[in-house]
Amino acid sequence: MLVRKLKAHGERADLAIRAVKQSIDKLQELRSALITAAVTGRIDVETWRRRGEMERHIDEVEAEVAGA
Repeated sequence: MLVRKLKAHGERADLAIRAVKQSIDKLQELRSALITAAVTGRIDVETWRRRGEMERHIDEVEAEVAGA
């Protein structure tokens, strides 16, 4: 009984670890794409704080990464 409970907890922990690793990988891809967009001038870093503009750029970068 105890062994089954421990195994079930271990399996859930493994799932959580995989989900976190996938999120980290995705965030690293997005970060890289965002830096590339800023360096190539596709994002105007001087005005990135304007409301809505940054979200639009992030959506564009996410769409580009998803299509890659």
